[in-house]
Amino acid sequence: MNIFSFFEVEFQTIINQLVSADLLSGDIDTSRVVFELPRDESHGDLATNAAMVLAKQADKSPRDLAALFATELAKIDGVISVDIAGPGFLNLTIKSQLWTREIADILVANLTYGKSDIGAGESVNVEFVSANPTGPLHAAHARGAVIGDALAGLMAFCGWNVTREYYINDAGGQVDVLARSTYLRYCEALDRDIGAIPAGLYPGLYLKMSVRHWLPAMANSILISLKPNGLRLCATLPLTPSCKGSKPIFWHLASKWISFRQNAPL
Repeated sequence: MNIFSFFEVEFQTIINQLVSADLLSGDIDTSRVVFELPRDESHGDLATNAAMVLAKQADKSPRDLAALFATELAKIDGVISVDIAGPGFLNLTIKSQLWTREIADILVANLTYGKSDIGAGESVNVEFVSANPTGPLHAAHARGAVIGDALAGLMAFCGWNVTREYYINDAGGQVDVLARSTYLRYCEALDRDIGAIPAGLYPGLYLKMSVRHWLPAMANSILISLKPNGLRLCATLPLTPSCKGSKPIFWHLASKWISFRQNAPL
């Protein structure tokens, strides 16, 4: 049991005692009560919203209820002081022994420390990265990979049935536009006058840089896959200036293959 759970259990005991003493009405739902680290370290070691979330149920003002809770929380062994802040928040200062006891619990639990079943086996899909295939990767994609995988791991650790998904999205209209835009930059790399980038195509300089990067590595040709009329064929597209007179080729990327559509029968 971690220190937050310890105080939640102790607080539930306090509620039960106050109800038994007729200081609170019955049926108090404490599910929204949390004990957590305060935002400002100068406010103590722990903070709770108990008086704020239970005031309506208890039919008391948050400040009055906070005063009642503060008196009882101060009786817990290890609590040094309980202060009321603002409209009814409670800040607790506790002895260091409570924290050192937590360290002992951590060592005993080892890699299972903090594990829970609050997810109750519920299925959840965590999609992360899912980089747009029509643009370059950047640092935020790497950040998304780290955060997404960490979140998925944490949820699995807490009892959810987690599926990790990277949505590839490598087919459809935007990929067709990418193929057309790349071919245009390919022609430009071969000294063909392409004029202004037509509306609807991607004008990004990253395409120009990418084409110029891989063009020398492809030697004298690119082996491409053609699929006219349902037949899968192979052809070689010259990577020389002589291709200036070739027929316009529009690339279309499908999920498992690359097809090429020409404006004249093959």
